Amino acid sequence: MAGARELATWKARVRAGWQGVRVEHVEATGGADGASVGDALTVRAFVALGDLEPTDVVVQLVHGRVDEADQLSQTQTVALSVGKVYEGGRMRYQGSVALDRSGPFGYTVRVLPEHRLLSGPAELGLVAVPPGPVAMTESYVLR
Repeated sequence: MAGARELATWKARVRAGWQGVRVEHVEATGGADGASVGDALTVRAFVALGDLEPTDVVVQLVHGRVDEADQLSQTQTVALSVGKVYEGGRMRYQGSVALDRSGPFGYTVRVLPEHRLLSGPAELGLVAVPPGPVAMTESYVLR
C-alpha cells in the first residue's frame, strides 16, 4: 500500500512538472563524415528539467539504422549520465556509443519519466525530444 501511495504522489508531481522538461540542445563528436566502424560517437544533451529532479527521469541516446524515409529503425538505447549541473534545473547529460556496423546510422535523444515502481517507460505517456520537425539529430554513412 505504501508503494502505491508513493507512486501516485510521484506520478502527480511528474505530470505537473513535465511542461518544464525540454531537450534544449544536442551535440556530438566522433561521428563526423568519414566515420568508420569501431569509432565512438560521444553525445552531450543539454536538458532542462524544470521542477523535476534528475532521479525523476532517464535521458536516453536512441540510435540505429536510418531507412529510406530518413527514419530510425532497428534502434537501441543507451542511458546518458549527468555530466554537469547548471542553474535553473538545467543539466548536461553525456554518453558514448560504439559505431559497430556499416551503413546509414542516426541518433536522437529523448527524456522519459523513470521510477522503480513504473510498469514501463511508456506508462505515463510522456516524452521530451529535441525541437524541430524531425526528432533525428544526425545521420551518417559509416564505412
